[in-house]
Amino acid sequence: MPTGPNAPAFPLIGWLQRRPRWQWGILLGLVVLYALWRLLRAVAALQLDRWWYASVTDAPIWRTVATAKVQLALVASLVTALVLGGSLWLTRRVPALGRKEVAALTRRYRDRMGPAHQWLLVALGVLLTIRIGSAAVGQWQTWVLFRNGPDLDTPVPEVGGDLGYYLFDLPFYAQVSSWIRQLLFVTLLATAFAYAISGALRLPIDGHRSARP
Repeated sequence: MPTGPNAPAFPLIGWLQRRPRWQWGILLGLVVLYALWRLLRAVAALQLDRWWYASVTDAPIWRTVATAKVQLALVASLVTALVLGGSLWLTRRVPALGRKEVAALTRRYRDRMGPAHQWLLVALGVLLTIRIGSAAVGQWQTWVLFRNGPDLDTPVPEVGGDLGYYLFDLPFYAQVSSWIRQLLFVTLLATAFAYAISGALRLPIDGHRSARP
């Protein structure tokens, strides 16, 4: 297999590079249709929930649930975009080392991936932001209890504090702590990968250390 700048691209990358403009238009259209389908599914699910709650109670349960889900999705997506997206953007501010200054594995990846590496980072950031934002929606009950849980005026022996704190507040704090740790871990992996490809991260591979002096 040829090496260097003339090395063949990865099969999927090469296939995409050979597509004419009209096929790219079709691919883009399919992506847009898929996004619209997912959006319509979410709207339909919300509407079905609204009809069901309206049929069994006059209490504004649907509005409370929908508001909590939207709040969590927006906040989680925004924080993820800022932390993960900002970290990946900073990796682009570091000039990449030349081919001869990086490890052989990094050179092979660069030669076969080409400019598509930047699009891979963008897609990675977008997909992870959507995934993390969607996962946060599942914690709407914890968020509602945190916002509306009252103090029970019942002290907890030995540990102290009000019982309401342990029932309504502490579970939410635990979820936030776990979510932050997962976000930081994912961000660390993504940025480490980006820095390794740029040559800014020290990787002793094949006896050649990819690092800046």
